[in-house]
Amino acid sequence: MSKRRVSAAAIALCAFAVLIPPLASWAEPDDGPRSPKDRQPAAAGVTRADGLLTSDFDLGDIDLPSNNDSKITFRAPVRGTLTLPDKEDANAPLVIFSHLRASTCGNGAFAYPCPSGVAEVRYDKGMDYLAKALAAKGYAVLVPNLAPLYIGIQQEGPYDQKIGYMVTLDRIRDRLVSAAQGGANDFGATMKGRVDTSKVAIAGQGRSGRMLAPLAIRWKQGPVKPAAILAVAPLYRVARYGEAEGNAPDTSWSTAPPTDIPYFGLVPSADGVIEEADANQYLSHYLSVPRTAPAQVAVTEEPFGHNFFNTALSSIPADDRLGCLGKPCVPTAEAHQALLIKSFGDWLDATMKAGQAPELAFAADAAVPTAISGHNAEFLMATPGPKTVLLNPTGKALKDAAGKEIQGVGDVRMQGCRFYGTNFPDQVDRCEDNSATGSTQALATSYVLALRWTGNGAARISVPPNAAAAERLVMQVMPWWSEPGQTGTQVRVTLTDKAGKTASVQLDGKDPALEPRSGHAPHLLGTIRLPLSRFADVDTKNLASVEIGGSGSAGAIAVRSLELS
Repeated sequence: MSKRRVSAAAIALCAFAVLIPPLASWAEPDDGPRSPKDRQPAAAGVTRADGLLTSDFDLGDIDLPSNNDSKITFRAPVRGTLTLPDKEDANAPLVIFSHLRASTCGNGAFAYPCPSGVAEVRYDKGMDYLAKALAAKGYAVLVPNLAPLYIGIQQEGPYDQKIGYMVTLDRIRDRLVSAAQGGANDFGATMKGRVDTSKVAIAGQGRSGRMLAPLAIRWKQGPVKPAAILAVAPLYRVARYGEAEGNAPDTSWSTAPPTDIPYFGLVPSADGVIEEADANQYLSHYLSVPRTAPAQVAVTEEPFGHNFFNTALSSIPADDRLGCLGKPCVPTAEAHQALLIKSFGDWLDATMKAGQAPELAFAADAAVPTAISGHNAEFLMATPGPKTVLLNPTGKALKDAAGKEIQGVGDVRMQGCRFYGTNFPDQVDRCEDNSATGSTQALATSYVLALRWTGNGAARISVPPNAAAAERLVMQVMPWWSEPGQTGTQVRVTLTDKAGKTASVQLDGKDPALEPRSGHAPHLLGTIRLPLSRFADVDTKNLASVEIGGSGSAGAIAVRSLELS
């Protein structure tokens, strides 16, 4: 386990400790769930209100063999809630939301069953507000109860939680398909005609985030085919911390997002549990991979946190945001809920119902949004469709995507490196900073071309002679150094065509991808889409090079990728 994962666990425990002072009463996470072998599944409980039907279902238990002792078999219950319109002909599109990891018992213990006299905490029911809001829009929302499965602090031992998750979701899927087809029904109400089980949007938070891509791949052949992936504050681990430079992404732990399924990640900027904006780092490793479906991650500007998206935690309140323990903070729990309802609802309408919200920039030629659900945000966006990749750093070598040397122009310093964050100061491929002043709080665990200049220095990247005709230049960038009090990074982009003609465009320093972040939040990669039509007097169909650099004042940016599309 990496250092930051231990830190994240500690923060989560401390945040939850407001429920149970003193901290000494806390139990260490148990080794795994131990559902009694004679446990009888409870009959489904059905409630009807406000035109919605909710089934509280129980599908028995699954076995989880121990990785360490063949004589031990852990057991976890397969339970959850299903909320949908109370109409027998609704044919509601299916959404599955998998919740975060937190202690399973009201005394803070990680155990199943809970100690005698201690109530179990149901984080699936902590998402009732989202399920009801989406059901009111016409969706069938299923939330499995995963807290017992997630008792172990380690995902791969002493039992494999990923396998347990797949087995749990497979059983729920198979039982729901049976009920929807008029077969055996464990949900307490007729499901035939109520649920469309031909496709599904899979969503999740925290530890469940790393499960979504493997589940999408597992279910790709049906009978319930994934049509969208949505993640809020997901936990990933992409970079191989502590190892030599040049290693490929750790795909064994964080599976690459399928290229033909729309992906959306929402990163709350003040998340005290998932500390390193994991979804932003995750997508950054796969930006140059050809995609047919959109993939984007939004990072909020306002200090949204982790726990307040689940009412089982916000009702305590267990606020994980720095500076919020023991006192009220904004945004409120209600604002967290509204953000998730609106952002996920818009994405579902666009992917499951073929609608389109104005702020969803699905097409490659769409402008990059600057807000999500009414809140300012920075977006990192993979380009769907054809593109020519000009720059995709994979190590310390200063070479473009075609293997040609990147040229420095004027007073520019260039590095091929990674921004690891504060937990890993000794990496051999860490971006260096020799400045005595300014801010270098940045995070990019994928390789970048880090540029720093004092005036008009720039990096020149060649355009291959066989580059396809393009409409725009796409940059994935972030500031990584700024003068004290600096409010924007001044960047100039210059194109040169094969006839030697040049044209320049000054970028808006207040663009979210170039604006230095304030407070504790690190600079993160964001996307800029620059129409080639803005470059007058050059032949954009016959380009020779692209220069990125300063425009007279000191500055620094890191470039993750550069594309023509």
